[in-house]
Parts: sequence; structure tokens; C-alpha cells
Amino acid sequence: MSDPLVLLAWCDPERRHVRWSWAGIWVGLLVVDQHRLVYHADGAEKFSAPMAQARFVWRGSSKMTAARFDLHLPEAVFRLYLSPPSTTAPQPDPSLMDHIGGALDRISAVSLLGGTLGTLGDASGVLDNALSLPGAVTQLRSGHRAAEELRTFLGATAPVTNAGGDGSPPATGLAPRFVRGDQQTWATTVRFSLGGCTVACAHSDGSVRLWNTRVGTSRRHLQPFGRSNVVHDLAFAGAGRVILSAGEDHCVRLQDIVTGAEVARLTHPDDVRRVCVDIGGRWAATVCEDMTARIWDLRTTKLVRTVEVDCAHSMLFAPTGSGFVVSDIGGEISYFPSPDAACTGRTEKGEGVVDCLALSDDGRLAVGDSEAGVVTLFSCALDRVIGELRHSTPIACGTFSPSGRSFLGGDEEGNIVLWNLGTGQCVLRLPHQSRVESVDWDRRTGLIATGTLEGLTVWDLRDSPADGDL
Repeated sequence: MSDPLVLLAWCDPERRHVRWSWAGIWVGLLVVDQHRLVYHADGAEKFSAPMAQARFVWRGSSKMTAARFDLHLPEAVFRLYLSPPSTTAPQPDPSLMDHIGGALDRISAVSLLGGTLGTLGDASGVLDNALSLPGAVTQLRSGHRAAEELRTFLGATAPVTNAGGDGSPPATGLAPRFVRGDQQTWATTVRFSLGGCTVACAHSDGSVRLWNTRVGTSRRHLQPFGRSNVVHDLAFAGAGRVILSAGEDHCVRLQDIVTGAEVARLTHPDDVRRVCVDIGGRWAATVCEDMTARIWDLRTTKLVRTVEVDCAHSMLFAPTGSGFVVSDIGGEISYFPSPDAACTGRTEKGEGVVDCLALSDDGRLAVGDSEAGVVTLFSCALDRVIGELRHSTPIACGTFSPSGRSFLGGDEEGNIVLWNLGTGQCVLRLPHQSRVESVDWDRRTGLIATGTLEGLTVWDLRDSPADGDL
């Protein structure tokens, strides 16, 4: 390992859980060799340290970012991203290359610069053999390659860990029922229809693709917001005949999945990030960028309530009845027994955003920590902790089994992990090639759907060794 490695990296020195503003974000070059690491940005050295004193704690990715890690140094901790942390993140200045190129004899780089992947060649710092790589999907994949390159380069030079403990079972050889995706987009959300005969997958190109769950054939291709806006969340209503799409044009669109026609829309003051529908199909709940949770009557498509939760982040209806939970950006969870009822339970979980929320039929709540591989189980009233599930990396999404005997979580390193809730043990692991963005478990068919960088994957766990734990 004689050659230094140079990677383009975005650095948040404050390690913020939610980045409403990109003020204070650096974009620069991380240079590592056998003995030392240095980070350059804004024409200056921001920090450096001997490799023996550096610790890399990998945090995985999110829907819009590639691999990230916390770099623990003696004087501070920095959070670094190996591709743009969002579509609005600051772009690198080409002078970055000139700033450091003269100091290096040879650089091996896996980096992204203004949509370009290339190798930094000699001391002049000129980008050689540049390839045009348009689109956010390419940025994500390039970031994953950069992470793999950095992990390989580090080897035993610096401590490299994942957040949390270990204990996952070996990967099973179970083959998926079918996989549907392409090289230009990634999956943002997957949802089964109420009857389980259709599975919907939202993609980063703004499309919603509907598939027959039995044979994997295409049912319909929808484009609710055109080709420039990402669909962030999906929900079915009207006995599975209507699909709700939350996106970036300040509304939730309701479309007939048979004809593709828009039947209504729920207008918001900002882009909508979350949408869900109660089991009866009457109520819809939404959370948009103004951090407000709202309840809508789908019979009239009228707003009936603004939920009394400050800085709402996520929202979920119970699988039975019309109770719902809301999480805020500080990690507090609130429970409401019906759309018009006051809050009856509240708890604090973690120190930041909660990405994984799940409710069981009997009212148990599962909350995945955004920073560590722990899923905490709460009682129906949120008044006590009834258990914990531990994993090697943070759980990004999850769901209870229809029977309530097990919990399925998707982690930031591309694994689906199944826990037996009676024993608390991991009994199954299904590997993917990238972070699991979304997971759904159909109550009627028992099928599992997962959404990743590669697209939609549908599994039948009844054919797995964990069949008895379902």
C-alpha cells in the first residue's frame, strides 16, 4: 500500500441528523496513506491525523446518498459522505485537484467530480480518462465503489467498525421470486396492495411501476409527477384500486391503477415525504417538508386535522383500527388512538431522526435507531420497553410479520434480517447489493418486497429455513 488514495468527500463537521441547510458543509479531498490522513477543502487543510489515531465508523447510506462514515480523530469527530449527500449539496471546485495534485507522485482515485469518474494521473493533478456519468443513480453507485475502495485500502491500517454489535446468521441461499429493476434508477419505496395481488415500486425517475405478485409481469407504469420529480412514498386505498404517490410538487396524487387516471390530489404547502392510509381506506396521513403531520378524509379529500407534533418526520397507521404514530426529528414518538383523538402515549427514542417505524396487530411499536443497530420494542401505550433486537448496522426500515411472531428489518449494508420475537434471535439473513430502502410484508400472501439500488425484489419466506418462525 505505497500509493496514497484520494477520494472526493463531503464533510459535515457538526454531524447533523437532519440537514435543512447546507451552510457549513465542506466539499474536498480526503487523502490517506499508510501513515496519515489529510482532508483538504476551500484551499486549505481542514484536519489531519496519524492513521494509528483514526477510527472509521461506517453509517451506511440513505435514500439520496451513498456510503457515509464518522471519522473519529483525537480532537473531534467528522461525518463524511462519498457522494453528494443530497441533490442540493454543494458541488466541488475543480481547483481542488490542482491544490493537491502537485504534492502527489501518483494518485489512485475512485471519485465523483461534476458527474465525472476518472483517475488522477501524475503530479499535475489532471483528470485522465474521464467518463461522463450523468444522473443521481451513477453518483450513488460511484459512492459505493469509493467506499469499497477505501475499505480495501485501509485494510488493517486503521480500525474500521460498523455501528452496533454483531450476531447475524449466515446468509441463506434462498432465491427471490423475481427481481425488477434497471441500471438508470433505484427503488425508493415498495408497497403491496390490500389484496396482495399487486406490488408497487416507486423509482428515482419519478415512475411508479406495478407488478403482478404471482408471476412478476407488469400491470401498469405510472408517472404521477413527470420525469423530473422523485416519488418519496406510496400507499394503496380503495380496496387496492387507487394508489397514492407522495412527491416533489407539493401534493399527493391519487390515481386509478387500472386506467392510470388521476382521481384526486391532496395539496400541501411543500414537498411531501410520507403518506399512509388506514386499513379501512378512509383516512390518509401525510408529512411534508414543512415538518407538519396532517390527516385527510379520503371520502372528501379534505384536510381534517393538523396533528399537534412539532417538527414531524414520519407517520404510520396501525395495521388494525385507525390509530397512528408520529415521530419527530428529535426521536420522540407520539401515539394517537384515532384520527380525531388526542395523544395518549409519548416516548423518547434516540437522539435524532427515526427512519424505522413499525406497528404490530396487537399494538407493539418497533423503533429503529438511526445511529446504532438497535430496534427497540415498546408496549401499546408507549409506557415501557418490552425488548430490544440488536444488529451489526443501523436498521433503515422494518415491518412485523402478519402473525406478529417475527420482525423483519432492512439494514444500511444491504441485508434483510429476520428476528424471532419469542427468542430475540436472528434466524434469517438475505443479502442485497446495496442499502435496503424499503420493505413490506403482505398480510394475505406472506410475500416480502424489498426496494434497493437495484430495484424491486420479491421473496417468499415460506420456502426459507425460517418458515417456522414466521
